[in-house]
Amino acid sequence: MIRGNLLSLRAAGPSGDSIAFVHPAGGSAGGFRRLLPHLPPGPGVLAFEADADAPADRCSIGAIAADYLEELAPQADLRRTVLVGWSLGGAVAVEMARLSEQAGAAPRAVLLLDSATPAVLGVRPRRPAAEIAALFGVAEPDLPADADDAQILAAVARALEERSPGAGFTPADLEPYAATYRWHLRAARAEFTVRPCAAPVVLVRALDESGWGDAPQDLGWSAVFGRAVPQRWTPGTHHTLLDPAHVAAAAALIEDCIPTERVGG
Repeated sequence: MIRGNLLSLRAAGPSGDSIAFVHPAGGSAGGFRRLLPHLPPGPGVLAFEADADAPADRCSIGAIAADYLEELAPQADLRRTVLVGWSLGGAVAVEMARLSEQAGAAPRAVLLLDSATPAVLGVRPRRPAAEIAALFGVAEPDLPADADDAQILAAVARALEERSPGAGFTPADLEPYAATYRWHLRAARAEFTVRPCAAPVVLVRALDESGWGDAPQDLGWSAVFGRAVPQRWTPGTHHTLLDPAHVAAAAALIEDCIPTERVGG
């Protein structure tokens, strides 16, 4: 079982409402911490953050969702919770909502932050150097297309040293974060049939993202739900939509998508 990944960023107020964030493949909750000062003051805020020590037998969307729901349930009233998943976390959040509904506790809503279905994620054009560099907030290194992970991590470590001289990051320091990312990529590609939840769902697309290739604009979700999924747009790319320059806009959009009759009321 996956345990210990849930962080409490802010306690719930008298309403008992909560917002629970599910991390992207990199595993970091850093973007959600940046969101915190910009979110409405009422709801509790929780976030999942992963590390490289996840069990091999839990490496699938379904297993992650089941484990995360079991960890979340004692910490939040699921009927008063909005689930927000970024990238890979969106598919996890949809499955968490579906499982919670099966148990009689329907979440208030599910928000998908530039998140695609597993089928679309599986065929997304990949540039490993760009993806690993994005984990650490540096530009894609100029490397051959066939560069391996060791070469990529060495280049990223150099970029971090250039940005923060004396920080002393080595490829070995970065490897655990890259391992977490690779584990979640395997989870995204593991056998799993995504099924719809009954909760309201909104897809929030990254306005400046151009890396989805030929994917449909709804990133595959309308086919899952059998209806058009509402879409909104927020500044930034897939990797930068919660960066400091964009986080206030993202928070305002998230707040606007939350059902006002319950959260924070």
